[in-house]
Amino acid sequence: MKTRKKRRCRQTTYFLLSVLMLAGMTAFTGCGAQTAVGAETETTMGQIYEDTEGEESVMTDRKQLIPDPTFRNGFTIRSQKDHENGDNFEDLGVFPDDSASPAWLIVQWDSGPCLWEDRVPAADGVLTDGRSKWVTLNGDGASLRLDSAAYYEMKPDGAAAAGDFWPHLLLECTDFGYAAAKAAEKEFYSCSADELLLSFDLNMSAFSCTPNEKDWVEADQFLMYFYVKGKHSNDFVWFGLQLFDSRWERNTPYVGIDGGKADASGSLIYSIGLTEVYKCADGGLWKNKAVPADGKWIHIEIDLTPHLNKMFRSGSEMEYFSSAVSSLDDLYIDGMNLGFETIGTFDTEMGIRNLSLVSVKH
Repeated sequence: MKTRKKRRCRQTTYFLLSVLMLAGMTAFTGCGAQTAVGAETETTMGQIYEDTEGEESVMTDRKQLIPDPTFRNGFTIRSQKDHENGDNFEDLGVFPDDSASPAWLIVQWDSGPCLWEDRVPAADGVLTDGRSKWVTLNGDGASLRLDSAAYYEMKPDGAAAAGDFWPHLLLECTDFGYAAAKAAEKEFYSCSADELLLSFDLNMSAFSCTPNEKDWVEADQFLMYFYVKGKHSNDFVWFGLQLFDSRWERNTPYVGIDGGKADASGSLIYSIGLTEVYKCADGGLWKNKAVPADGKWIHIEIDLTPHLNKMFRSGSEMEYFSSAVSSLDDLYIDGMNLGFETIGTFDTEMGIRNLSLVSVKH
């Protein structure tokens, strides 16, 4: 922003605001370098200046896009899809029992026993069917465990065949609040924001695989996807990060159309590769196809904006976008999911905490 002549900073008025901002907001300064920050800033903030004519301008604004990033308000549990009836599903209940208006869902597509209908008594903060799925709240995040054996035991040959539905266990937030936001606030959701600063911690505490020579392919994945939508069209992109894949420790971005299974969406997928995701992390969480012995938490932080630019170029080259999308400014982020998508028999537990997506306008 250009500097106005005769501009003076209202230092006295905004001193307290500046102190509060420094105490509650993350400033990304490169790999691993950051100031102390809270993840749940819901309002836009910035250093405000006033010129001698009384005109104000906000130099840098920030907004946390993810509602309830620590899952304090709990979850609504969604049923598995009824593939014989138009892929219908329903909401079954809330966890914990006293949750009011959760922003997040627990989604359990094609994963064997029902997490809600088959739930068994468990410790506080734990929801489980005792056999295939566990969701645990841990204060500043949650952990997911999926054992897909119960799903494949239901199949005649116990194997993963081409075109099969893939077992999922996901946490999903379908709405970041774009539709209800005021016009000026909507700019923060735009894919053309100056920065979109994503950060979180991951921990993989357990992993095992039961090989089956009849499996079409064996892949245990933990993924994070954001929902990129057209502002004036029905364009949609699965834009995300590869966080774990049992087949390799490092890989490049994936670009393609969602397919390979019976309920595929047919939408564009752009996922940032493991190599880029973990370039600022200490070795990642998957070494020599095994969980690191120390089982430590891995911190990840990444600015999504350059990757959104690559996604847009790739989609344009594929002629994927409609005529209503001519630039990144025609796309916005409004929703996400994270969790397991597997094919084959695996038992894996992953924890996530300190989740944050901060949009920045300079």
